[in-house]
Amino acid sequence: MKLNEKGLTLVEVVASLLIITIVLLSVAQLVIQSNKTNSINNEKLVVIDLAETILERLKAENHIVKEAIETASNPDQEVEIPLSSINMENLSTKKIDGKDCYFVEMNHETYQVSAYARKANKQEISDFGLRPVVVKVKRVEIITNGTTSIKDLIGKSEIEGYVEL
Repeated sequence: MKLNEKGLTLVEVVASLLIITIVLLSVAQLVIQSNKTNSINNEKLVVIDLAETILERLKAENHIVKEAIETASNPDQEVEIPLSSINMENLSTKKIDGKDCYFVEMNHETYQVSAYARKANKQEISDFGLRPVVVKVKRVEIITNGTTSIKDLIGKSEIEGYVEL
C-alpha cells in the first residue's frame, strides 16, 4: 500500500458537503426573507400610489370637497368626503354597519378608501382658500356570511394634501 495516495477520504467529503449545505441553507433563508420583504414593500407602494391618486382626483374635482364641507353639520371639525362622486374606475360603495364604505378592486385585491377634510391649523392656509384633506387606504378582505364585515390585511397608508376650495 502506498502512503502518498492522492484523493479525498470519506470524512473529508462528508465535511465539505456539510459546509456546503450550511452555506446554501443560509443563502436560502436570505432569499426567502428578501422575497417576503419585497412583497410587503410592493403592497405598500400600491397603497401609497392609490392614496395619492385619490388625493389628486379630489384636487381636480374640488367641488366634491367643497360640497361635503358646506353640507356638514359642523364644518370646522373633520368632515368625511363622500367618494361616490369621484370619476374613478373600480370604485364601489357598500353599506357596512349602516355606513357607506368605498372600495377599489385592483390586481385581484380589495382596498378600502376614505377621505376627510380637516380644519386648517394655520390661518395662512385658510387665507389662501386651502383645506387639508387626508386620504386613508388599506388593503382588506370583505367577508360576507349573513352580515358583511371587513378584515384588515397588510398594507395601509394615510397621506395628507391641500385642496383649493
